[in-house]
Amino acid sequence: METQLPQVHIDTQQAWADLGLKPAGQQAREQAALAREHTLQAISQTARDGDRLASVEVPGNTIPDLARERTTQHAELNVGVAPTHKVQAQLDPGQVNVRLMPGQVRLAIVPPPSAGRRINVLA
Repeated sequence: METQLPQVHIDTQQAWADLGLKPAGQQAREQAALAREHTLQAISQTARDGDRLASVEVPGNTIPDLARERTTQHAELNVGVAPTHKVQAQLDPGQVNVRLMPGQVRLAIVPPPSAGRRINVLA
């Protein structure tokens, strides 16, 4: 008889990543991409502000308007308590291999001497 036990494989990487617990390499790549995005946005905003300051033909108070826009910030709040991805589980079922060999069964019933000719069988 040979047996192979079942095996359970559980992948919790996505669920942990949803909670902010990521491997160092993945965290570094995401932060680098986010920093690059913020840098490009800041460069773009600075160029737009410079274009507004350079356009003297447009009437208005450009410097106070820019200052007001820079000081007014819109904050976002995102509360996530539980992971959004499910834990991935995979089951590899086990096996049982049984090799049977034919045999013989011999049964001899000998009545006890005090019972006489009757045999009581209780099931």
